[in-house]
Amino acid sequence: MNKAKAYHLTPTRNLKYIETEGLLARKGRRSRNARERENGVWMFPTIDALIYAIDNWIPNMFSERTKLALIEVDVNGEALFGENVEVCCPFNIRRSQIRILTRDINTLTADTLNNLLA
Repeated sequence: MNKAKAYHLTPTRNLKYIETEGLLARKGRRSRNARERENGVWMFPTIDALIYAIDNWIPNMFSERTKLALIEVDVNGEALFGENVEVCCPFNIRRSQIRILTRDINTLTADTLNNLLA
């Protein structure tokens, strides 16, 4: 049975904590700026949604110097809400549910990404 996947971007500097604690449902700076009402872990439901965000609005959210890591999340059985481009899990995501695909999305090519997802 295939597991449902979603994709989370985070500054690479956060990985040390995430590798220990998992992803915590919270309202961070970007969520507060967007006036989000709920705590959560925001993710992209598909690779196409992730690529759209990277090509369109993610560069406006982070400094050019900020390295972003890409995390694959097993969301099978999780209660998600949101729209087509982003979904949110209102609960913490355990370390066992995540896989770090890359520590720097700038090093990804389409072929590399396809190999990681295979």
